[in-house]
Amino acid sequence: MLDPLLFDFSVSLILLHLYSFYFDYYSPISGTGPFPVLINIHGGAWVLGNKGLENIVHISKYFAHQGYVVFDIQYGLCHFPGEVIFGKNVDEILAKVQRLLGRELTNKTYTITEMIEQILGHFTDYLVANANKYKANISCVFITGLSAGGHLTQCFVGWNTTWRNIFNNSLKIRGLIPRYGPTDMAQLILAHLNDPLMVAAGNFTGIMEKLLGGNPLENDTLNKLISP
Repeated sequence: MLDPLLFDFSVSLILLHLYSFYFDYYSPISGTGPFPVLINIHGGAWVLGNKGLENIVHISKYFAHQGYVVFDIQYGLCHFPGEVIFGKNVDEILAKVQRLLGRELTNKTYTITEMIEQILGHFTDYLVANANKYKANISCVFITGLSAGGHLTQCFVGWNTTWRNIFNNSLKIRGLIPRYGPTDMAQLILAHLNDPLMVAAGNFTGIMEKLLGGNPLENDTLNKLISP
């Protein structure tokens, strides 16, 4: 039977606003390794979610049984101080849901670009530096994620182009397994702008601009940066 082991990797992220993030680590119960790596990224619309039970634990356990070491990781989430939709404070709602998921919101709010930098940059650096500790074969790395995690998984497509300045190229990416992640952020906004419910909600565009770091409908450079 495999049990997750919790490790604090705040050291790798200490330059990222001094907040600690965690991951669950799964490893084969026999063998000395090094083992191929699977990085598992949770969903939650970039504003909610957590590792562990909220990220389909049996997937991580299954791959560990198949001979992989699995890193089920947290990353910084976006929230919206002062924003109100349908007369309700957005952050109060997010905080209540997030507590149910076993994780508190940080005071710092993260844009999608910062999430990408955290995973493709800080975490890949951490993994390279600690490969021996975790029996990780960094020459054979796979990434998977669902929804928002699927989007962040797809961003690894740019490991040697868009994000080559932050990605630790000691890692060798052998495959991506994104599950229903958006690929065009401008189209994502456009679809929601045409949704009567989103229009009725209030300042939807302003909320999305905080998440995306701008408006990709108006900024093609930004759209190309965050659209895998």
